[in-house]
Amino acid sequence: MTMTYLDQLRQQGIMILIITHDPQVAEFADVVYQLQDQQLVLTKGSRPEEAPDDASRDIISATPTTIPPAAKKHLFSYTWTNLRHTKRRLFFLAIPIIIIISAFILSFTAFRASSTLSFKNSFGGISERAITLDTQDLNRKTRARYRKEGIVSSFDGKRIGFSQADLTVARKLTGVASVTPFNPGGVNLYDFHRNTLKLTYLAAEFDPLIQRYQQLNNKLDEITFEFNMLSTPQSVIRDFNEANIDLVAGNYPHDRSDEILIPDVLVLQKYHTTDLRQVLRKSMTLNVRKDRQTKKHNYRIAGVYNTDYAHGLSAKYPIYVSYAAEDERTAYLDQENYQYYRDLLTEDEATAAVSQNLIASYTQYEQAIGTGYQGMLIVADHDTDVPRLTKQLQMKYPAYKITSQEDLRHGELGVIYRQLIWILIGGSVAIALIAGVLICFLNKSYINGRSRELAILYSLGYQRKDIFQVIALENGLLFGAYFLISCGICALLNRFLLSKLSSARLFIYLFAPENIGALFLLVVMMLLISILWGISGVKQKNLKYYLNH
Repeated sequence: MTMTYLDQLRQQGIMILIITHDPQVAEFADVVYQLQDQQLVLTKGSRPEEAPDDASRDIISATPTTIPPAAKKHLFSYTWTNLRHTKRRLFFLAIPIIIIISAFILSFTAFRASSTLSFKNSFGGISERAITLDTQDLNRKTRARYRKEGIVSSFDGKRIGFSQADLTVARKLTGVASVTPFNPGGVNLYDFHRNTLKLTYLAAEFDPLIQRYQQLNNKLDEITFEFNMLSTPQSVIRDFNEANIDLVAGNYPHDRSDEILIPDVLVLQKYHTTDLRQVLRKSMTLNVRKDRQTKKHNYRIAGVYNTDYAHGLSAKYPIYVSYAAEDERTAYLDQENYQYYRDLLTEDEATAAVSQNLIASYTQYEQAIGTGYQGMLIVADHDTDVPRLTKQLQMKYPAYKITSQEDLRHGELGVIYRQLIWILIGGSVAIALIAGVLICFLNKSYINGRSRELAILYSLGYQRKDIFQVIALENGLLFGAYFLISCGICALLNRFLLSKLSSARLFIYLFAPENIGALFLLVVMMLLISILWGISGVKQKNLKYYLNH
């Protein structure tokens, strides 16, 4: 096989010198000199042109003979042949490398899902036209001032809830379609009749469609469904649904109606089907409680929302009932609540000083309560109006954080989001570099062996750039195979193990195009480290050493 390869090099115009005691090897040569009585005697072929005076120089020169263009076509063939001949050794070297890359893929995916994607998805219920303010959500500048001055309060010192005057001012702004008060984070566990619900299915009652999604490390004993009242009216809920509901069939319930929005899991359990549209507008009779009495009440299914049950079941799911405006102000107006806020906002002198307008007297407390709603939802006529409205609201309410998709891109939320991205990038790059160096150490003996072979190619007339191409091509093929195999292993792990664990949601985006693209770039970084490591050995001093030893 060696002589066949050397014969191919000869046919490409490369001159090869062989010193041998084997007559069979000498038969391959075009010209043969034999050492006789301390003299070189021509025994085969014609005498070539005289060599230059420095024929005794080192085999390797600083400027090796330029390889013919036809020979370059064989670089890929040479690389591929070499990989085939060393496949057994490469197989055993590949095992730890594939494990490292697979672990890296899963770790990156999980960290990305729990950081940047989780942060961004938490604002998925806000449309491009929506802006929200919260009297207890102060902006970063105000929080920094409070910390510096020792103030312990979540209010700006001017209001506890938005007043009717605040709502009127907002409605008069140019480009505002609607203004709706709401209570951020508040959840009412009853419908507009004040009926409550606790519908429970034990594990033994689970439909087979649900049983298949039980998690290996967290099997549920029961699933409970409870009423949750929607926090905003139907007219604006598509611009802002605080619970980030993913509506997949039908519509949201009309305000103050017996319509309900049910989870897809309940469709599987109660109607034994995955066709969610089959249940729309159907009547559902539920055993509800009111005033400590249980009774049956009929509801109509307006829509179905997605729970992503395929990536893990939950022990509790809400059934969303229609929005019904309530008198939030009345709940605050009693001496007990006044005393609570008075005690809360006078813990120290600094806090008491900034809170005087809120709790100095009961009359001031009543004014500070306003409508009783601590949140304000502003929907713009067009998303292009949002930047201008944001600036106007910042002037009107300089202490509050203003939340919108615009803010997520360019405002305070955007700063937080970009910080998370940089943490993800920096951590991932650092781990990729460490993994790349570790892979090189695992391949150290193989790389050294290849360097000896490359030294021979160099002495036969290949230029350094040709050898670099061989190294890059070989590493590219290997890392391409490593990455594809690692992706395959991750797919199998996700299919048969990860998807059945309580952490399954961390791997929802495992094969999302943007995730694969980011992983590919990080694996390319590992590849570059391996290529640079291999190229670092292609030095004239090293090549001479490998040829002489």
